[in-house]
Amino acid sequence: MQSVLNHWGIVGRMGGDEFAALLYTPMKQKDMEELMNHFMDCIHQIVGSDNTLSCSIGVMPFYQADSLQKLYESADRCLYKAKSQGRDQYCIGEIQGKS
Repeated sequence: MQSVLNHWGIVGRMGGDEFAALLYTPMKQKDMEELMNHFMDCIHQIVGSDNTLSCSIGVMPFYQADSLQKLYESADRCLYKAKSQGRDQYCIGEIQGKS
């Protein structure tokens, strides 16, 4: 998973099938969506024990963050928004630290 986001940010497991991606490379909303669609496609290609693998992911783009705690909390809110939309979803938050 990290190889997909390697040049754009980092991804980490929050728990279970829950992940957060922190995107620190400026990009347009459309480009973020394409990147996350590619990320999800890569997840779907991983064969699990029941031949299906999915995840929910909160995506937080940022140029600079007020604090790591606020960035984490924002990513966590995005994650739970994604989960509220059903399984195997992602949600992209508002850019933090935008000038």
